Amino acid sequence: MLLIVPNLPDPGCPDGLTLESNVVIRSYPAQLPKYLPHQRVPHWEIGKELNILDMERGAKLSGSMFPLYKGMGATLVRALTSFALDLHADAFVEIQPPTLVRTQTMMATGHLPKFADEAYQIERDDLWAIPTAEVPL
Repeated sequence: MLLIVPNLPDPGCPDGLTLESNVVIRSYPAQLPKYLPHQRVPHWEIGKELNILDMERGAKLSGSMFPLYKGMGATLVRALTSFALDLHADAFVEIQPPTLVRTQTMMATGHLPKFADEAYQIERDDLWAIPTAEVPL
């Protein structure tokens, strides 16, 4: 029973049934400028011109806004990731968690049963694809 009961809302949340009941905390301009003043060309155009980024192929594979890095673009992503990890190696313990977990792990982190219809399961082995790295951690 407790697995399907939602969390209680924060006492500061307003009560209401309509959009008008929502409280605006902050807002942004309705229309952002195409480019910020310091940008001459957006990164996706530079990546396309250098043949290191393929947004169209990434969208075909995974949907909108998923880039496909290729050649030196993939090398650059790997190098920047390695640099960041090396730079801050003393600040954390690096962990590469498993990408599949048991049902009990998904339940313990609150992902099941609520998100069962949106998760990928390997029924034969009672394993689930993790939605985020925090699940196995």
